[in-house]
Amino acid sequence: MSFLYRVSQHDTISVYQPVLKKGSAMHSVLKEEGYPVAVQRTLLAQIEGSIGGGQYLSLYIEKSTGDSPAHVDVIENGRFACAYYVSALLHLMNLLDGAVHTTVTETIKDLLASGWYEIDEPVPGAVIIWGPKLASDGKPHRHVGFYLKDNQAVSTDGVTGRPTVHHVTYGTKDGSPARPIQAIYFHKQLRS
Repeated sequence: MSFLYRVSQHDTISVYQPVLKKGSAMHSVLKEEGYPVAVQRTLLAQIEGSIGGGQYLSLYIEKSTGDSPAHVDVIENGRFACAYYVSALLHLMNLLDGAVHTTVTETIKDLLASGWYEIDEPVPGAVIIWGPKLASDGKPHRHVGFYLKDNQAVSTDGVTGRPTVHHVTYGTKDGSPARPIQAIYFHKQLRS
């Protein structure tokens, strides 16, 4: 959908407007401000503003144990927060049809169901999936984050749990990427 805006007596401009779900945060901004949301720029501002923040350190579930519920932090103080971080920002930006996730696998499923598609080269705001790496729990885990710019990415750090800026492949080791990229996803709404 596009909107036409008059910028002078003789000129109009057409602005691409993403389809926004009624009741979503971004739909509310469109309604209140009267102009389309600059999705890519807003997402990048959210990513940049999250760097070093602690809001993605814990996600508790209520697990029944006998008569009383126990609260369990399923992302273990940020050690496994990458999917939670990425899906929370994308959900806020109305770029996921599903919800917030705790696993890379479910995040990828939701990306694909929400119109994301694979691209060959990263662009600002793209979602990056890194291949499996042995984690502190002794199991291989994939990792997910965002491409920022200039070979920089942002993802949660497995030690601090906080979003951090790092090289898109975590640098090189013996001339190869230290952590190879498995896939890069993009959404057409990031073109705005």
